[in-house]
Amino acid sequence: MLYQSHEHFYLDGDLIISVGGTAFRVHKVIMGLSSQVFQELISRSTTAINGITAIVLDENNSENFKILLSFIYPIGHISISWDNIYELLRLSEKYKMKSPFEASKEFLEKEFFQDPLISLYLAEVYQLDQLYVESSKLILDELNDFRITHNFKLISLNTREKLLDRYMDYIFSLNLLSKDIFISNYKHTCSNPQIHQIELIKSIEELIKKVQIYPTLKPSITKKILCPKFNNYYYNNNNDIDRTK
Repeated sequence: MLYQSHEHFYLDGDLIISVGGTAFRVHKVIMGLSSQVFQELISRSTTAINGITAIVLDENNSENFKILLSFIYPIGHISISWDNIYELLRLSEKYKMKSPFEASKEFLEKEFFQDPLISLYLAEVYQLDQLYVESSKLILDELNDFRITHNFKLISLNTREKLLDRYMDYIFSLNLLSKDIFISNYKHTCSNPQIHQIELIKSIEELIKKVQIYPTLKPSITKKILCPKFNNYYYNNNNDIDRTK
C-alpha cells in the first residue's frame, strides 16, 4: 500500500515515483529536465498506477527523497544537516541532480570544521577538492587525536598516509631550525647591535629548545610560539612547514 506524500503530491502531475511505501506525484517534464537519469527512467517505464506512469525506486527512505525533491519543488526552508548529508549527496550523485548536490557541497564547505573527518571522507568520495584541502588542515592540526578515533578508518589509506607523511615532514622540519634562519634577514634598530644580537640569539635558542622538546605539538601551537617573537618570518618563508600542500 502506498501513502501519498504530504508535500509532493500534485494533482496535475503525470508521474508517480514510489519510494519506501510513499507515492510522490510529480511532473515528467520537470523531473526530466532536472535529471537525465529520471528522463531515461521515464522513457523506459512500463508501469502505471491508476493510468499514471509510475517509477518504483530501489530506495528505503522516503524522507530523504522528499528533501531531494524539495530542491526541484521549493516548499520553504530545506534543512540539510549532518544526519542527512550522506543520503543527499548519494541521491543527488546517483540521479545526477545538480541543485541538491551543490547545496550539500555548500553545507560542507561552511560546516566542515564541526566534523573534519566526515568532511574529508565525503570530499574523497565526491571529489570535492577545496573541502579536501580545508578539512585536511584541521585534521593535521589534531592528528594524534584523530588517529585514535573510529572514523579515521573511513578515509582512504592513501589519504591517511599523506596526512602522516605531512605531519612527519613538519616534525623533521623542526630539526632544521637554527638561529641563522631567524637572523639572516634581521635588521638591528637599537643603539648597540652587538648586545642586541647576543640577546636575540639566546632568545631564539630558548624558543627552539621549547619546540623541539615537544615535537608532537600541533602546528598551530608551534606557530603561536615562534611567530609573535619573530614577525612570522620563519613560518611564512620556509616551505618545509607548509601544511597546505
